[in-house]
Amino acid sequence: MDIDSGANGTSANLGGGDPEIFITGAFGTIMIGNITHAADAIGLAEVGDGAGADDTLESLRGTVAADVSWKYTIEGLTLTLSTEVGGTADSVSTGEGDFSMHASYTMGGLTAELGFADINSSGDTWTGFELGYKMGAATLGATFINTDYGNAATRDRSGAGFSIGYAVNDALTVTGVMSSTDGVAAGATSIDDYGVGFAYNLGGGATIVGGMAEENTVDAWDLGIQMKF
Repeated sequence: MDIDSGANGTSANLGGGDPEIFITGAFGTIMIGNITHAADAIGLAEVGDGAGADDTLESLRGTVAADVSWKYTIEGLTLTLSTEVGGTADSVSTGEGDFSMHASYTMGGLTAELGFADINSSGDTWTGFELGYKMGAATLGATFINTDYGNAATRDRSGAGFSIGYAVNDALTVTGVMSSTDGVAAGATSIDDYGVGFAYNLGGGATIVGGMAEENTVDAWDLGIQMKF
């Protein structure tokens, strides 16, 4: 069981929230609670601690709810399914909630991932495909996402992104990303984002992380220290 303090609290009402319970066995892992949906694993690499270069492409995934999931791994294949048993205000009448799935297969340095989500409340569905390849000190990644919107007046959109990470030495890793996503309106030019970031391990669980990015013509940067202990 995992309960995060103050996750749903306010300054006037602090308390425990965001609970998850899981059980693991030969059948896999079943998790219940305030969980992340299965297909959330599809996404572009971040630069820094989240300067935003991946946000436009990942916005095509919409908001997918989940409160129960099942994960099973055999050899290099991992399958995850999730659904929203409780439903939402928009889906109670149909008795259905959101559904998503994620499958990944790793062979040597190559990893292929496939994700799918059906957002019942809006009728939107999206499919994502991701490839990752580790070659020595370099890690290459490619992500593609296509969204079909339930509202006929909203045009379907897709986008693709690429990333490269390079471990300069045991302490320093540099990452660069770029993506191109369809514009919202029909005939609009695509939205091109890019960014570069770094992570430097200071030892003792401390890492300096920073990045710069241009997201939809807006420049952003971040710099901070991550602690792990």
